[in-house]
Amino acid sequence: MTVSSVVDIHMPFMKLFFTFRLLPLFYLWAALLPGQARADSRIEPVPDALERWINLAPGLDMLELDLQKSPAGAGRSEIGIAPARSDLSGKQGNFIIIRSDPEKCSYSLHMASEDGQRCSLPERLQKHNLYAAINAGMFLPDNLKNTGFMRNATHVNNGRVVSNFGSFFLAGPRRAGLPQAVILEKTGPEDKLTEKIADYNIVIQNYRLISSAGDILWPESADAYNISALSADKQGRILFIFCGIPLSAADFSRVLLALPLGINLTMYLEGGDQAGLALALEKGNLNGSAGFLFWRGSHDAASSVSAFERTALPNVLGVLPKAE
Repeated sequence: MTVSSVVDIHMPFMKLFFTFRLLPLFYLWAALLPGQARADSRIEPVPDALERWINLAPGLDMLELDLQKSPAGAGRSEIGIAPARSDLSGKQGNFIIIRSDPEKCSYSLHMASEDGQRCSLPERLQKHNLYAAINAGMFLPDNLKNTGFMRNATHVNNGRVVSNFGSFFLAGPRRAGLPQAVILEKTGPEDKLTEKIADYNIVIQNYRLISSAGDILWPESADAYNISALSADKQGRILFIFCGIPLSAADFSRVLLALPLGINLTMYLEGGDQAGLALALEKGNLNGSAGFLFWRGSHDAASSVSAFERTALPNVLGVLPKAE
């Protein structure tokens, strides 16, 4: 990858960002550096992955896989992808995708800057009757503002459109004839998205992991961490994605492209111990289970789930089926 091809990469100082929530200035600086030389990892996907979706509710499905990473020599890794449980019982997988059809589902953005509540993902599920919730994006050291533009209806969390953040999630159109939810790409200053942003109630801006052309935009790195991401498939369905095994951003992107998901443009949401995904079990076709499933990132293998369940996040994106 050439330096000029790096549009909005995640910098090699990710661990510092996770620890100190440093300003995105580091990202801009890192975008001028070449990635570390490292051979591509070998990905071995499960052939029948698309046959293992679990229907949760009309327009809402879940795919749960198990990734295993092992060294393959010469700076390479081998990542095996196998099916996880198919009945939401027993051992959980570590790679989770919640797929939603915007024509049958609705999306909600919950921000501490708007409602004064800093809640964990499971808490947002319960407070707002959501089916699933994920990080709405990285946030600044004030623990309130998204790193890129963010707006919910008339409430503006961050009004600055960041020039080198290349993806926008839009939901809740303000006029007829528009998609109910979509992820758009900004590749340079010549892309004028102001009018499209104005057409939607929910707007979230962040980095791209993968371009609409299917190019991995992040440089190779030995740094590995858990990742939350947002994508869309060729049918326009929105994907909430969580990887619970530490991977580099480039390897995570390769896994997504190796799976027969029909996706390209992918937005980075969060990484490390702030990344997570929550799913309500008492809703939909979940075998009558109670409570919720909660996948979370961690830099510390000894950290407890209960402690992270209480980790307050300023901005959370939720999804639920539309009322009949």
